[in-house]
Amino acid sequence: MIARTGNQEFHRWVTAGTNYQSQDELTVRFGLAGAAVVDELIVDWADGSRTTLLGVPTKQEIVVAPRGATTSPADLDGDGEVGDSDLALLIGAWGPCAATCGADLDGDGRVDGADLGLLIAAWSMPPSD
Repeated sequence: MIARTGNQEFHRWVTAGTNYQSQDELTVRFGLAGAAVVDELIVDWADGSRTTLLGVPTKQEIVVAPRGATTSPADLDGDGEVGDSDLALLIGAWGPCAATCGADLDGDGRVDGADLGLLIAAWSMPPSD
């Protein structure tokens, strides 16, 4: 990952899958020497694709995902798309919900029709052939 601010360039690498029965940290942090905006943020993915973001304000956490992947809260199973398995998880959690319930997409303490509507709105369409 590369963050460019003015005439400075900062590099960070993420290595995943190198630990036995655990996961490497996937968070990347930059110390940007007081810059208010990252002029260009470049992420090179393992598959050779690249994501470039321009004019990113600093002092925030952002999620960057490869093209085609979703970062939707409706992706309940974390597989990168919103689909039938997410629907099954939402239906399985139907009703009153604890504060940590991920299926409560609108945050009202219940998994209900409003959450179902949000999941359907985020549904991933399969790629066309």
